[in-house]
Amino acid sequence: MKKAIKKQRLCTILMGIVVLLSGCGSEIDNPVETSTPKEVLLKNFSNTGCKPAGARTRVDEEVVSSIELAATENGGVYIKHNDVILNCGIRDYNAVIEVDGNKITVTETGDASMQAWCNCNVDFGYEIGPLVEGTSYELNIHSEHNRSANKTINFVYSPNLEYRE
Repeated sequence: MKKAIKKQRLCTILMGIVVLLSGCGSEIDNPVETSTPKEVLLKNFSNTGCKPAGARTRVDEEVVSSIELAATENGGVYIKHNDVILNCGIRDYNAVIEVDGNKITVTETGDASMQAWCNCNVDFGYEIGPLVEGTSYELNIHSEHNRSANKTINFVYSPNLEYRE
């Protein structure tokens, strides 16, 4: 009788070990993929500074400012904001990002402590991401010093994304 109880306990313990090991193996072999986006960041900011009088990125049209979007290899979007008309005295350009779900707001800023009696065109470039493929986004671009340069663009992210207004 003692032998039968020992065999039963041993079988129960072995079956428990098998169940535990098989449960762990399934998680490793079949990882669960989620479409939860990582934190969307703004990086690689650049600007042309004041371009010479009359210099424009887009001379083919009478556009105050224009936007170009292009998908990047790392799951983001490169944004080029061309011909933003700003006061010549603005310095230390920068951009900040705010994300609320699928609504992305980029505010282009600059130090306006020294004003001048002139305006000039400035081009801004920066990357935002990572974004989730197949997801719709609302991109709001705000110029802190020129409200007429503000833009809203709705797009669905894909690795082939290209947009030019």
